[in-house]
Amino acid sequence: MVVFLALLQLALVGVICIIELRRKSPVVFLWGTLAIMFGVMNLLSSISSNSSYSKSAIIESSAFTIFFSLIYLISRFILNSINSYNFKKFDYENIKNKLLNSRTTILTIIVLLVIGRSIYVTAKYSGGLLSTSWSLNRAYSTSLNYLSIDKISKVIFFSLSGLAVITFIKKQYKTTVLLILSMLFSVIVSRNRIEILPIAVSIIMLIIFSKKRIKLSTIMLVVFIGILVIYSIYGIRIFRHAGTMDNFFSMYTLSTFNDKVFEHINTDNGDLGLRKYFYYFILNDNQFPGFGQGSTYIRMMLVYIPTRFAFGLKPADFAVTMGAAVGASIGGSIHPTLFGDCYANIGWYGILLGMFWAIFAYIGDAIIVTRKKMNDSILIYAIYAVSYVIIGRGSVYNGFIYIAYGVPIIILIRFLCNSTPKIVLSKQLNY
Repeated sequence: MVVFLALLQLALVGVICIIELRRKSPVVFLWGTLAIMFGVMNLLSSISSNSSYSKSAIIESSAFTIFFSLIYLISRFILNSINSYNFKKFDYENIKNKLLNSRTTILTIIVLLVIGRSIYVTAKYSGGLLSTSWSLNRAYSTSLNYLSIDKISKVIFFSLSGLAVITFIKKQYKTTVLLILSMLFSVIVSRNRIEILPIAVSIIMLIIFSKKRIKLSTIMLVVFIGILVIYSIYGIRIFRHAGTMDNFFSMYTLSTFNDKVFEHINTDNGDLGLRKYFYYFILNDNQFPGFGQGSTYIRMMLVYIPTRFAFGLKPADFAVTMGAAVGASIGGSIHPTLFGDCYANIGWYGILLGMFWAIFAYIGDAIIVTRKKMNDSILIYAIYAVSYVIIGRGSVYNGFIYIAYGVPIIILIRFLCNSTPKIVLSKQLNY
């Protein structure tokens, strides 16, 4: 029974991945993340003779995933039968033609300035580039005000993370390389793993857009890129734990670093082991302070209201509440994949949130497809894709924030460019 249910849940998640991939909807990034972080790993746990996880927890989590996925599938089918937003405009040749007269100068400058400022601030706070570390970067981030320039810059960075896709399709290869190298350098300095996502997402987007038909070879290529991303995320995690760059280079050679990465993967130490928190919540029947109250979704509804001004209506970050439940340090957060977060929020009723995410995906598709300018569509597609990966990991509110603020920022930039007098606008501002 345990293996059968684990197989069934993986099959359902896989079917959704293929359907969304063929549709070219960015929600494929959500389901792809769930397939890797929960679907595959849950199956491996079910068939492993050395698994330390409870069979009853695996059975119940598999059943939860099956019902959640079925409700999502049915809801998605009903919504698309009413009005299906077609992604045919994202054919590679059509995109290229639509981008012929567009310019990217200003957007490129904005991205580079945001990255440059982030690197400068981090290095200054740490006492130099070689002295930067994850702990110092985290300490600096926690000291920031709600509407600090640094937080706004971060949202702008993710809002324009699809720019590399645009410049590549426009054959502005030097600009594309400059953007990617700048992003990579920022990751090295900040040790922030999610900053690698814009690069990975951009590559996968180009593959999706360039294929008129999604074949097995396309799926295998996307899977291969996913494996590289997982390796990179674990690598950054090890780099982060080493502290400063000086410490890292003194602790590891290429061989020992590679061994450490695979050790973490094999022992569920990291993102591929996040499902263990889902199992833990199941085994304890969700009996923890703050659980079962739908806090994540209440917080999402009140996203534009700062917690201090919400008169107590906006719950605290539920990731921190879950962290306290598993014994994390004060203020520590954990992310049990989207499935685990849904279960922790409202228990078994969480399967009904499959309907919520179907509606969420439907609205996202509508926003992307109905944009008149191809630049806007690609940028919004990218911010959704990046956010879906973060949400799939279980960091639901944090991923949602980038959509909630990123999409309006993209629309605002378009509005400013269209409304600025031509005498001031000039050709350079017309992106």
